[in-house]
Amino acid sequence: MKWNGLRRDVWTTSSRSEQVACVEVRTDGESVDIRDSKRRSGYVLNVSPEAWTAFVRMWN
Repeated sequence: MKWNGLRRDVWTTSSRSEQVACVEVRTDGESVDIRDSKRRSGYVLNVSPEAWTAFVRMWN
């Protein structure tokens, strides 16, 4: 299942990430998780789908 370009429960690396500063995102359909791809066991930021959509629109 895809939502706003994200596959459900699968971490996806941002297409705009650079080698040094990469982020990964995933969704469960109700929220969006964001993490640092270089620290996968670190903190995960959890935001609403609306907040994620607003963030993505800012950069497109």
